[in-house]
Amino acid sequence: MCRVLLLATSIGLLSAGLAGCDKPDSAKAHEVAEKAKSELAHASDRLKSLRSGERAKADAPGGGVAIPAWLPKDIWLPDDFQAVQAQKVGGRNYLLNGVSALSTDELVKEYRDRLATAGYEVTPADRTPSGDLVVFEGHGFESCTIYMVENGRGREVRISLVASEP
Repeated sequence: MCRVLLLATSIGLLSAGLAGCDKPDSAKAHEVAEKAKSELAHASDRLKSLRSGERAKADAPGGGVAIPAWLPKDIWLPDDFQAVQAQKVGGRNYLLNGVSALSTDELVKEYRDRLATAGYEVTPADRTPSGDLVVFEGHGFESCTIYMVENGRGREVRISLVASEP
């Protein structure tokens, strides 16, 4: 329950802040992305403290969780991606966290290239607050982020999607 509240708070901040932006490359988007990055870092630390090996084993064979059906097929995942958490929060917010051995640079490049090829509008790298964050929208989603965080097992990949309002 604590995880849901913590992650919902992070998503709420990002969604509320970006809702007022005309374009994903606006100054407001930059400010909100900075705040979201800070909140996500805090959420990651809290998630690590809450995560237990027994929980992961119970969710899916092999110690991870299954890739959720709500994840669009055109959002790429690395071949070695192991999901550790998947949640739908409320009616519009979706979170998928996992790990990969690929470098942050490789992950960012692949996500930028593949999302653009799939037709998503990707915020230019020079308009995001850091090189380990990909911001995008399209295909029925808005205010979406993919954030890479170094950890002891490789890179943690945090995918946050917000469905567009109907």
